[in-house]
Amino acid sequence: MRPHHLTLAAFGAFPGTVEIDFDVLGSGGLLLLCGETGGGKTTLLDAVGFALFGRVPGMRGEVSGPPDLRSHHAAASLRPEVTLEFTVAAGRFRITRGPAWDKPKRGGGTTRAHPTARLERFDGAGGWETVATRMEDVGHEIDLLVGMSDKQFFQVIMLPQGRFADFLQADHGAREKLLKRLFHVNRFEYAEQWLLDQAKIAAERLALARAELDRVTARVSQVAAVDEPEDPTADAGWASDLARTAAAAAISADEAAGAAAARRTAAEEALDQARDLARRVGQRRVLAARQEELAAQAPRIELLATELDAARRAAVVAPALGEVHRRAAEVHRAEAAERDARDRLGRHPSGLLPGEPAPSGPLPEEGTGRPAEAPAEAPAEELARLARLAHTETGRLGTLADTLAAAERDAEEAAGADQDTAAYTRSAAELAEAISVTLPRARVAAEARVEVARRAGAALPGLVERARWAKELASAVREGRQVRTVADEAERDASAARTHASDLRQQRFDAITAELAAALVHDTPCPVCGALEHPDPAETRADHVSKDAETAAGQEADRLADAATRASRAVAHWESRVRALHADLVGPTDPDHSANPDHSANPDHSANPDDRVEAAFAEIRALPVATLLGGSGAPVADRLDELAAVLTHAVRARTRTAKKLAAAEAALREVHENEKETAARHSAARTAAQAARERAADARDRAARRLAGVPAELCDPDALAARRRAVTALAADHEAAQAAALAAEQARAEHIRAGTAALDQARQAGFSDLDDAAEAVRDSDWMRRAADEARAHRDELVAVGARLAGEDLAVDPDTEVPLADHETAVTDAREVHESALATAARARERAERLASLVTEFTEKLTTLDPLREAADELRGLADLAAGRGANTERMPLSSFVLAARLEEVAAAASHRLAAMSSGRFTLVHDAGESRDKRRRAGLGLLVDDAWTGRRRDTATLSGGETFQAALSLALGLADVVTAEAGGRRMDALFIDEGFGTLDPDSLDEVMTVLDELRSGGRLVGVVSHVTELRQRIPNQIRVVKGVGGSRVETTS
Repeated sequence: MRPHHLTLAAFGAFPGTVEIDFDVLGSGGLLLLCGETGGGKTTLLDAVGFALFGRVPGMRGEVSGPPDLRSHHAAASLRPEVTLEFTVAAGRFRITRGPAWDKPKRGGGTTRAHPTARLERFDGAGGWETVATRMEDVGHEIDLLVGMSDKQFFQVIMLPQGRFADFLQADHGAREKLLKRLFHVNRFEYAEQWLLDQAKIAAERLALARAELDRVTARVSQVAAVDEPEDPTADAGWASDLARTAAAAAISADEAAGAAAARRTAAEEALDQARDLARRVGQRRVLAARQEELAAQAPRIELLATELDAARRAAVVAPALGEVHRRAAEVHRAEAAERDARDRLGRHPSGLLPGEPAPSGPLPEEGTGRPAEAPAEAPAEELARLARLAHTETGRLGTLADTLAAAERDAEEAAGADQDTAAYTRSAAELAEAISVTLPRARVAAEARVEVARRAGAALPGLVERARWAKELASAVREGRQVRTVADEAERDASAARTHASDLRQQRFDAITAELAAALVHDTPCPVCGALEHPDPAETRADHVSKDAETAAGQEADRLADAATRASRAVAHWESRVRALHADLVGPTDPDHSANPDHSANPDHSANPDDRVEAAFAEIRALPVATLLGGSGAPVADRLDELAAVLTHAVRARTRTAKKLAAAEAALREVHENEKETAARHSAARTAAQAARERAADARDRAARRLAGVPAELCDPDALAARRRAVTALAADHEAAQAAALAAEQARAEHIRAGTAALDQARQAGFSDLDDAAEAVRDSDWMRRAADEARAHRDELVAVGARLAGEDLAVDPDTEVPLADHETAVTDAREVHESALATAARARERAERLASLVTEFTEKLTTLDPLREAADELRGLADLAAGRGANTERMPLSSFVLAARLEEVAAAASHRLAAMSSGRFTLVHDAGESRDKRRRAGLGLLVDDAWTGRRRDTATLSGGETFQAALSLALGLADVVTAEAGGRRMDALFIDEGFGTLDPDSLDEVMTVLDELRSGGRLVGVVSHVTELRQRIPNQIRVVKGVGGSRVETTS
C-alpha cells in the first residue's frame, strides 16, 4: 500500500483544510513530520489510519468510548472529514471518512451526526467509480485491498508512538494472525482440514459399515429366532445355513394350508345354498301380509281422490279470492287515515296564512288551538291549494330567521374582535419589555460563556502537556534510587569480579611455578633462568587453578564490567531525563494556561483553581535540580505527584469548560435569533391590534343594517321560530289530508273491480258462488301429499302382486331351513384354514427375509476390510499434517510454512539490525517459543547478542535497542512480503517517535539504513523532535500550532 494524497478538514488539531501530497513530499523516499509538542504531528498519521480503518493508532484508539476526532477550533458548522488516495495491487483508490460529531441545528442545540464512509476506484480516465458507501461494506473492501486488519497495519506499516514494538514482542497467536494475512497459507490450512475431514469421513464410513454388519447380523438372529454370534466375521456361512432350514419349513406349511382351503370352500358353498332358500321363504311371507293391508285401505283412498279433485278446481280461483280480501282491508285502512288527517287539520289555529288576521299573543301549542275555518269535507283540490300557500309563508319566515342569525353572528364577531384587540395590545407591551431589558441581558451572559470556553480551549493543550511532564518527572525521581542502587551494586559486583579474577590469575601463576620446580633435577639447567643450582624451589600448593577457571573468571569480570558500564549509562540517562523534564516545566508557559473563569468545578470556592495551578508551577520552579537528583527521592516524588494531581485536576476542569464551547455558541446564536424573532412578533402584534379594532366596527355596522329589514313583532328569535314551526306543521297537515282523501277514493274503486273478477272465475271453475269456492280451497302441501298417497297405494298394490306371481318366490312359505348348523361348520373350517395360512405366511416370510439378509450379510462383510485400511491410512496423514502422530516437529503444516516465512523475515531484518547495532544484534527464529504444552510453538523471535554469544528474549532490549529491532523487523517483513510471488507490496512505512531513544552513533546507523530504502522506491515517514533528522531529511512537513489551531508547512 502506498499513499498519494491526504486531505483532512476540521480534524484533530487542524481547524481548516490541510492537504498533503505524498507523491511530491515523498519523492526522496524519506519524509520528516516535525513541529512543536502537541501541535498535531501524530494527528496526520491518525488521519491516515482513520481514513483506512475508521480507527486511530496508538493509545488514542484504545480509550473508552469513541474518540473525539473533530477539531475543537473549527467552526461549529464545519463537517470533519478525511480523504486518502492510495494504491494497492488492485489499483488506485480514494476513501473518504467522516467521524461522528455534534451538528448544530437551525433552531438551536445540536444533533448527533453518524459516521460516514465512501470508497471509490480510479477508472483510468480521470474519474472515480463508487465501490461502497455503507460502513460495513467499506470496511470489508479495505480489509480485502490492504490485506491486514487495523491492529496488524499499526504493527507493520504504521508504528504508533509508544507502540512500535508490538509486533516484535507479540505472542505466538498475534504473530500468527498477522503472518497469515500477509502470506498466503490458506492452501496449506485447507490441506490440513481436508485431510482431517477425509479421516473423519473414513472413520465414519468404517463405523457405519461395522454398524450395518451388526445390524444385519441382529436381524438375521431375530428372524431365525437364534442367538446372535459374538463375532459375525468368524463364520461366513452361518447365515446361509439358517436360510436353507427356513426354506424347507415354508414348503411344508404351504401344503397344509392348501388342504385346509379345500375343506373351507365346501362348507361355504353349502351355507350359501341354505341362506338363499331361507331368503325366498321369508320374502313370500312378508309380501302376502302386505297385500292384505293394501286391500283394506282402498275405500279411504277413493274419498281422498274426490276431495283432491275439488281442491284442484278451487286452486284456480284462490288468487282472485285473496285479492278481494286484500282490497277490502286497504279500503278500511285508507278511510281511517283520511279521518285522522282531517281531524289534525281542524286543530290548527286560524290566521297563520296571508290574508287572515294574525293571531294576537303567543301561538298555542300544536293541536290545542281553535279549529281552522277549512270545512271538514273540503275536496282534495282545496287542500292542495292551502298547502302551497303554507309553504310560501314558511319560506318567507325562514328568510327572516336567517337575517336575525346573521345579525347575531355580526354582534358576536364584534365582541371577539374587541377581545383580540386587548390581547394583542398586552402582547405588544410584553414584547417591548423583552426587547429592551430581558434579551440584552441574555446576550451579554451568552457572550461571556463563549469567551470563557474559547480561552479554556486555547490554554488546554499546554496545560495537558505540562501535567504529563509533571507526572513523568515524579516517576523519574522515584526511579532514581533504584537506578543508583542498581549502578552501585553493578560496580561492586564488577570490582569483586576483577579482584577474584586477579587472585585466580596469581594462583594460576603460582601453580605453574610449583610445576616447574617439581620437574627440576640437581645439576640440570632451570628452563627459566638456566641455573644449575636450585636452592629454594617453589612448593606445590593444594589450591590448584586450571586455565578454564582462569578464563571463566576473566570473562565473568568483563561481563560484570559491561553491566556496570550500562548501569552507569542508565544513571546518566536518568539524570538527563530529570533535567530535561525540569527544564520543560520551568520554561515559559502559555499566558492563558491559567485562564479558567469557569469555577463550577470548585463549588466551595475554598481555593481558586487558578491560584492552585500557579502555586504548583511556582513550587516546581523553586525545586533545584540538585534536590531532584539527590538521595531523598521518595518525599520529593510524592510532592511532585501531588502537584501533578493539581495540574491534572485543572486539566479536567478546563476540558469541561472547553467542551461547553459548542453549547455556548449555540446559546449565543439562539439569543440573536430570539432578538430578531421578538422584534418581528412585536411589530406583528401592533398591526394585529389595529386590524382587530377595524373588524369590530365593521361587524357592528352590518348587524344594524340587517335588523332594519325585520318586522318589529318578529324581531324576537323565539317568536319567529314558533310562528315558523306552526306554519310548517299546517302545510304538512294540508298535504297529508289531501293525500289521504285521494288514497281512500282509489282503494274503494280497486275493491269493486277485484270482487267482479273473482266471481267470474269461480263460476267458470264449477262453483255457484265465492263461498263454495273458498270452502274447497286447500294448500299446496295438502294437495301434494294426497296425490302422492293415492299414487303410492296404487303402485304398491300392483308391485306386490307381480312379486308374488314371480318364479323366484314359488316356494312353500311353511318350509324350515337349518342355517345354524351350516354356519357352525363354516366357522370351524374358516378358523382351521386361517391358522394354516398364518403358519405358512410366517414360514414363507422368514425364508424370504433370511434369503435377502444372507445376500446383504455377505456384501457388508466383504466391504469391511478395505474401509478399515483406508481409515487407518487417512488418520495417519491427518495427524502428520496437524502436528501429531509421526510428526516429530509437532507443528501443523500451515505453522511450518509460516515458520519458514518468519525465518526469511528474521534473516532480512537481521541484515539491517546488524548494520544499525554495529554488528552486535541479529534476530533469529525460535521454534520453541511456547512452554505451554497445550499450544503449538514455532513463531518465536529471539535476539542473538554477538557480544555475549547468547540468545535472549526481545523484551530484554533497551528502549533504543527495541526501536532498532522493531524498525528492522518492519523493514524485513516488508521485503519478504513484497518479494514473495503474489505477496502484497508494502511501499510505505510510518514511524511515530522512537528516534529520541538513540545515541548519536546509533542514530547515524539507523539513518544509513533508512537512506538505503530510497533506491527501492519505498516511502518512509518519520515523526520526531530530533534536531539532526531535520538536517538529514530535506523533505519535511512542519506542524505549527497556535491559539486557533494548527497549520502545516511543507518543504521538498
